[in-house]
Amino acid sequence: MLEYDPKPPFDITEDNAPAELLAEVRSAARPLLEERLRPSQRAVARVQQGRGPQEAHPAAFPSSTRAS
Repeated sequence: MLEYDPKPPFDITEDNAPAELLAEVRSAARPLLEERLRPSQRAVARVQQGRGPQEAHPAAFPSSTRAS
């Protein structure tokens, strides 16, 4: 049986972690975070250009429901 332990077995946060550890974790996470950011940046650019999801993915929106 698993039980919830409200006190984790470690006491490390961004505030008290060694700088080297933070740098390593951030460096390792950077490629993934940048990859996940790109679709959001493209969506923002489309919205700023006045285009919506219908123009980006027309196959997902049948012509009967698309705005003219």
